[in-house]
Amino acid sequence: MLKVVYSNDMLQLAATLTAQQKSAPLPPLEAETIIVQSNELSRWLSLYLAQNHSIASHIDFPYPSAYLWALFRRVLPDIPKESAFSKDAMTWRIFDLLPTCAGQNGFEAIAGYLGEQDDVVKRFGLAHRIADSFDQYLMYRPDWVQSWEQPGAKLPHWQAMLWQRLTADVDQSAMHRANLLERLKAYLQSCTDRPEGLPTRLAIFGVSALPPVYLELYELMGRHCDITLYFLSPSEGYWGDLVDPKRQGQQTLDFGEDAGVNESGHPLLASLGKQGQDFFEQIQHCEHESESLFSMPDSTSLLGQLQGDIVQLVDPSLTADKRLIADDDDSIQCHACHSTMREVEVLHDQLLALFERHPDLSPTDVVVMTPDVDVYAGAIDAVFGTAPKGLFIPYGISGASGQQQSPVLSAFDRLLALPESRFDVESIVALLDCEAIQQRFALNEQAVTVIRQWCRETHIRWALSAEDKAVLDLPATEANSWRVGLDRLLLGYALPLSDDDGGWRLFDGQSGVDGIRGERAQTMAQLCAFVDALDRARQRLKQSNTAQQWQQTLLALLTQFFKPQHDNARDQADILSITQALDSLVESTELATFEQTMPISLVREWLKGNNDVTPLAQRFMGHGVTFCGMVPMRSIPFAVVCLIGMNDDSFRRRQPKQGFDLLSYDFRKGDRSRRDDDRYLFLEAILSAQQHCYMSYVGAS
Repeated sequence: MLKVVYSNDMLQLAATLTAQQKSAPLPPLEAETIIVQSNELSRWLSLYLAQNHSIASHIDFPYPSAYLWALFRRVLPDIPKESAFSKDAMTWRIFDLLPTCAGQNGFEAIAGYLGEQDDVVKRFGLAHRIADSFDQYLMYRPDWVQSWEQPGAKLPHWQAMLWQRLTADVDQSAMHRANLLERLKAYLQSCTDRPEGLPTRLAIFGVSALPPVYLELYELMGRHCDITLYFLSPSEGYWGDLVDPKRQGQQTLDFGEDAGVNESGHPLLASLGKQGQDFFEQIQHCEHESESLFSMPDSTSLLGQLQGDIVQLVDPSLTADKRLIADDDDSIQCHACHSTMREVEVLHDQLLALFERHPDLSPTDVVVMTPDVDVYAGAIDAVFGTAPKGLFIPYGISGASGQQQSPVLSAFDRLLALPESRFDVESIVALLDCEAIQQRFALNEQAVTVIRQWCRETHIRWALSAEDKAVLDLPATEANSWRVGLDRLLLGYALPLSDDDGGWRLFDGQSGVDGIRGERAQTMAQLCAFVDALDRARQRLKQSNTAQQWQQTLLALLTQFFKPQHDNARDQADILSITQALDSLVESTELATFEQTMPISLVREWLKGNNDVTPLAQRFMGHGVTFCGMVPMRSIPFAVVCLIGMNDDSFRRRQPKQGFDLLSYDFRKGDRSRRDDDRYLFLEAILSAQQHCYMSYVGAS
């Protein structure tokens, strides 16, 4: 049976899940399966289960889409391990099809966008966006996809024609989620006994939105096994028909006082809760058992009163009793600051004040969310990372771009950009700031400081040699190039600097650099080896290769340039993430039967968008304050929830509308919307704050 557990408290939902596991443990060899929609929630839940069970093991935390494909393979016959209609596989196949399609009738929009010059990075970006749209259609518009595949179907849009070409060149033409879902649903409806392959029980935890077809499937599965949906509901009452106050006013203007809108309820829930409201309505249309486990927040603080009003669907503006707020009530704070740096400085000061006023709080009780972590990462490190010992607050940043947070990932990306590099001195020497590269070339920080000094003394500016300048149609001179600078270092080692008369000794018009002896001579040799390795790497990276060939080349590049220390787990994990990303590249191209050669610029673009390339340092809920992005489905309870960067132009985040996104022209209940996601995310953040909710924005610049 499908059962839905409603609560306004994530801790209560987790406690109920724990109690179910304890009361009815699974057989030792059967894994517990808990569907979640974020890694952060799975990490929090696994820690909670470990605290309550003394151990948390043999638990799978799949995403809904990953679990769905695994279910296909367990229940239906002859399902491949990987889908040829995964987003990555479709991206490569669409990338391959676009040049041919652009020259045919009906694809004028594609031809106009791509232009006459075939920019592979631009084409790949378009292919990725189209694949993302197709991936959404498979879940939210399966009826469209299935109608496009019918023989003789009228195809009014180029996407339908492209989909037909996409399914025509693959053996798994019927093996996509829309068709397999119909097969699985039909099979479950026809079964009288429990089908082989279904789990004993399945938990769906903390999910605030799902495609309608998923709920239909879980309802059918509930006829044969135990399915429990743990739903974080803001209110204990029925809130499916609440209307945004703005819409209430418009409907009253349009239809008069008898518009039939529901005016009861908290205005925040009505204006911010549309996404959760739609999902709540979907659940109500499913056949299910329900259990309500709501609790009232502490009403002694302003935050508790706000949360309590939302739980009870109370509109405080309509109550006759006015509430008093204590002078020392700091449960809700809002700060207008002059800049992002000042925002982080104010946050640091306010957290110190909170820790002083509330000794029971610790840094691990605090989460700081922002619409764009990359914008604030530098300021966070500058303020929190440089605080003196007595004022230092431990912290960690999760969700920033890998290159910004990881020296290894940043250095590897710079290596991939060598074919386009001017070999300017700053970018080349910056590679040596990476500890793993220092280890590979037997250097240290002191040696890198000496190298920077040599670059200044020898006036190295850019270009490896005169040939690099000639390629850019500039005078082919060796002046200020790496070749001249390294020659002067070698002269300083090979020849004495002065002749017998005390004058400067020159060789071929060049003077050497003083002090190239002992350890510095070894440093010079390693610098020469490093620059030579860069030159050879650049020549290899200028070639076009298949995905398999690029994997071999880039793995060799990793070995040639990086040597992480045995005790540096972060660098080792980052190199492993690059290796895994290269494996994913090969797997996705093989799945798409894409065997063409590609330039390194395309591989670099693919790696930037690959989720496997994530630095170890970005662990959510580490030992200190957690800084992270505002991501849906992350309503994890914290004592202190801080929201920074809440500027009008930053939040709600504006996502450029794709002109070819057909979903935006045919909205249906249950569809995802970035604006609605952000609204509900803000509401979840308020509700997940247990003691304090802090907000700031740049409003005084």
